[in-house]
Amino acid sequence: MNPYTEFENFHNQIVVPAFAPGTYKGSVNVTPESIDRAGFAAVMLVLGAGAITDGQTLTLQASNDDGSTDPYADVPAADVLGDLTAFKAVIAGEANKCVAIGYVGLKRYLQIGCTGNGGTGAVLSAFAVLGFPRNAPAQS
Repeated sequence: MNPYTEFENFHNQIVVPAFAPGTYKGSVNVTPESIDRAGFAAVMLVLGAGAITDGQTLTLQASNDDGSTDPYADVPAADVLGDLTAFKAVIAGEANKCVAIGYVGLKRYLQIGCTGNGGTGAVLSAFAVLGFPRNAPAQS
C-alpha cells in the first residue's frame, strides 16, 4: 500500500459532528447539528455507542434548505446504503460499537436526532464523513 495514497485520501474528506457526545436518556434528547453536504457527492454517517442500559431511538432526516421552507423529513430506506433500521435502533446489545450507513439521496442537509428513553440511557456520539468533494483538497 502506498502511504501517500492514504494521505491524499484524507484530504478528500471532512468529518463534521452530527450531535455532541453525551449520555442521552428519557429527559435528555439530542440537539442535532445540520450536516451541510454542499460541495460533496457522498456522506457516511457514523454512530458511536458506549455504555447502553436503555435503548434509544434515532431519527435520520433530510431537507433541501435546512428546514426553512422544506421541513426535515424522515429519510427513506431507498436513500441509504446499509441497514437503516439497525442504525436507528440503539439497543443494549450494541454497546461499545460503531455503526455506519451511507446516504445517497439528493437532499442537501441531514440531521441525526435521538429521542431518549429510560432513566440511565446510553452514551452516544455521531458524526458525518463528507467525501468526493467538487474541489480537492477539501477545506473544513
